[in-house]
Amino acid sequence: MYESHGAKKYTGMAKIKFISEMDSNDILKRYKDNLIISEEEFKEYVGNRKKMAVVVLEDFKMFDIPVKPQKFVTISGKYITDNEYQSIIKKSS
Repeated sequence: MYESHGAKKYTGMAKIKFISEMDSNDILKRYKDNLIISEEEFKEYVGNRKKMAVVVLEDFKMFDIPVKPQKFVTISGKYITDNEYQSIIKKSS
């Protein structure tokens, strides 16, 4: 997990349970209690969008020591190689 505001570092990790596209109203009905933002923030963010991508995560683990990325992380994310992953794990504990 990359914290784009504040630390600007990897602060933890989680497994991706699944990714799908859903109707915005269905997202709120199904995940209302598990969103990382409030219901009001979600509605404001959605605006007039009918469908949105949903990424469900599990097995969260926060790092003892946040780790600075080797390269810039874009808003859409970054692919992490096995070598980089191993380096992050070593530096995070």
